[in-house]
Amino acid sequence: MDIGGFSISIFVLRLLLIDSSNASCPETVYLERGVVGIIDCSYQGKLLHWSITGDTDAIIVFENNVGSGPGYNSGEYDLLSNGSLIIRNVSQQHERQYSLGGLSNADEPLSSVVTVRVFERPIPEYPVINGRVNHQNILLKVGKLWVMKCAMENVRPAISLEWVIVDGFPPNNLVINNNTTTRDHCDGTFSIHLRSHFKMKDTSLQSLTILCVVIGPDVLSSNTSADILFLPASDDQSPDPVPIDLVPVIDGCYSKQLNCKQVTTSPTGMLSCTVMDVPTTDDVWIQWTPLGEYDNLEWDQTKPSYASGTVSRSLDYSIDEPPGTSLLEFQCRLLQRGFENVIGSADVTIEVQYGEVQEKHHRQTTASLVFLIIFILAFHVYLGIVIIRKLWIREMEKMRASAKGTENPESHEIVEMGMDRPPAAVEAPIDRHHSGTSANRAEALGSESKAEDETETRG
Repeated sequence: MDIGGFSISIFVLRLLLIDSSNASCPETVYLERGVVGIIDCSYQGKLLHWSITGDTDAIIVFENNVGSGPGYNSGEYDLLSNGSLIIRNVSQQHERQYSLGGLSNADEPLSSVVTVRVFERPIPEYPVINGRVNHQNILLKVGKLWVMKCAMENVRPAISLEWVIVDGFPPNNLVINNNTTTRDHCDGTFSIHLRSHFKMKDTSLQSLTILCVVIGPDVLSSNTSADILFLPASDDQSPDPVPIDLVPVIDGCYSKQLNCKQVTTSPTGMLSCTVMDVPTTDDVWIQWTPLGEYDNLEWDQTKPSYASGTVSRSLDYSIDEPPGTSLLEFQCRLLQRGFENVIGSADVTIEVQYGEVQEKHHRQTTASLVFLIIFILAFHVYLGIVIIRKLWIREMEKMRASAKGTENPESHEIVEMGMDRPPAAVEAPIDRHHSGTSANRAEALGSESKAEDETETRG
């Protein structure tokens, strides 16, 4: 390390040994994972630096309003003039102790140690009772045993859940057996499930309110309430009431929170209705019914299905194709035998669109077909051009070969007649070693030629 950095390390180490009575940073800070976190301090000094407790090297230095250090240069950390440390993207690795040191404007040493705890908010940010995210009303009999569950998913750190009775209810009249399980997701988050058995003794109260409360850091503090309505104990054999908040879910839509609506272009379809966490499935059933009179509607429901506290039933429907848009409304009802009442219900609206939607679909289909036809035609044109070009090249090669064969017709005639001598136009090479003899021969030939001419003249 360079001399300047070494001096800073020694200085930070010395500050760690100084009494931190002048500390003005919190001892523990909770920072949310995945966002910018700030360790808020209120120092005023001319030299400030932070380090990880136990390390002698500073991660960030702030001197004369100028930042430096490896953490500052990498962009992981930043520092305010009052000594507040900024972590630009809080992660699980930032859960540690940080030490602040420096010099005040009066050259007095400054020091502080802060413990950082990283938290993550669950979704939803409050406990969920019996799998329902809304406030519940539960109908129970006095003297009967029932089960209630409270859960919080994907939270950090691992919190605790507990039941709290409000309205000054005497605790001796209620027996609670709790069982808590914690699941580590190995990504820094946890899921906590509280499962409890309740039994109400004889009481004159008609209802009470119970809370599921989070026990943990203040940043995660929350609770969810449920109202329990009691029916007097009886000796008859009528089935036990089930929770009246058991609301059916249609194709994943919980109609108490959402306006369940489906849009389709098909005149036929199927709907599925499910109710979970039913304590006594033998005493309930699901009934589909249309909300209105539809002349062009045909529908039928399947046989109810029962399995592991879950009741489900499907509906098949078919509607004649109208000229425009049709709206269908169905209701799924959860009924209980013995009480002959509707425990819960859910509505769904089916919007069957034809006109504009089908025209758009036809336009898209037509455009796709036109594009496909153009592509096929273009491919065939390209293939034809390639074939014509190859044929043209082949013909040109034949024409060139034919032209080369007709350049010297006399040579062809000599070859055909079987003559071995060269053409007359080609002169035999002259032998330079016998140049004198050749000259004599030329004179003799010239004399013979003259004699022949004189003879012809005389004749």
